[in-house]
Amino acid sequence: KNSADPLYSRYGIEFKKMIASESKRAILVVRGDLQATLGTDVPFYEQSSLGGENNLRGFGMDRYIDKQLIALSIEERLHVLRMRLAGVIADFEVAPFLDTGQVFNSFKNLSFKDYRFTPGIGFRALVRPNVVGRIDLGFGKEGKVVFVGLDFPY
Repeated sequence: KNSADPLYSRYGIEFKKMIASESKRAILVVRGDLQATLGTDVPFYEQSSLGGENNLRGFGMDRYIDKQLIALSIEERLHVLRMRLAGVIADFEVAPFLDTGQVFNSFKNLSFKDYRFTPGIGFRALVRPNVVGRIDLGFGKEGKVVFVGLDFPY
């Protein structure tokens, strides 16, 4: 039975750690995400989702949806080139990454055997301080996925 006015609460915690190399030419970025939705009759569009340009980049947008979520991403941003373009300085980076995660109905049903892993590689063009263009190519079990955007994925 679906209620006309479902009652639920959604909680989330995210951590992100950036670790620069001594030369500052490489930055390791680690991001974790934990989400919990409590209640009954939670609309699907309010539930947690995996897949898309910001998590599990080897799958299309919102490929996996359920009430709870655990996700982890590791990305190494490697500076490869600096050049002057149209009067501004542009930096170019290559960013290999590994995304993993799982959605599930209840923390009681949490199983590490169901985690999905998507390796990939990103390409970044930066005009500091505020402009970032990116292309991410993720490899999931259902094929390759390409995301193009303006900003870092996280």
